[in-house]
Amino acid sequence: MKKTTTTLASLAIAASAAAHSTAIPHTHSGWEINWQTVFTGVAALLVSGVALAAYRNAKRRQK
Repeated sequence: MKKTTTTLASLAIAASAAAHSTAIPHTHSGWEINWQTVFTGVAALLVSGVALAAYRNAKRRQK
């Protein structure tokens, strides 16, 4: 369970970092989340998930 929580936290941090390092405008004001913010967050989570899966596969092959 601890590993799953750590993984989810890492993905959330990666999504936040990606949203703040892209040129796509996004908002933090109240409930006014625009589609660009949603798209950026989803894309960041997908990329993070793929990277994590690739890392785990590479680590598994080394054993």
